[in-house]
Amino acid sequence: MDTPKESIFKKPWVQSLSGIMIIVLLAAGVLVYKSLSSRVRIENSLISAPVIAIGPETAGVLDEVNVRAGDAVAPGQVLGRVGADVLTAKVAGIVISVANTPGQVFRPARQWWK
Repeated sequence: MDTPKESIFKKPWVQSLSGIMIIVLLAAGVLVYKSLSSRVRIENSLISAPVIAIGPETAGVLDEVNVRAGDAVAPGQVLGRVGADVLTAKVAGIVISVANTPGQVFRPARQWWK
């Protein structure tokens, strides 16, 4: 009567094509994974750091400024001179703004925690 049909998956060309497609899909998956894993997401990120005001111990005239905005400073680095006071960095950081107006009178800096 009816002879059973041979499954299409038994044919060599279908098996070869299936194998090639699996290899291509695996390679595409690896490329997508590498592409996505090398990105850094920064949505809803917050970076904070304390802002430290630098000022003289006693009032005086700004004589020199040794840094500019954007400079990286190390602890102990000389930042400038007001009268007889030499202003130095207490901690490492980045300078975000500079009052570079030689001749201006500066009063002692107020402490942010007081």
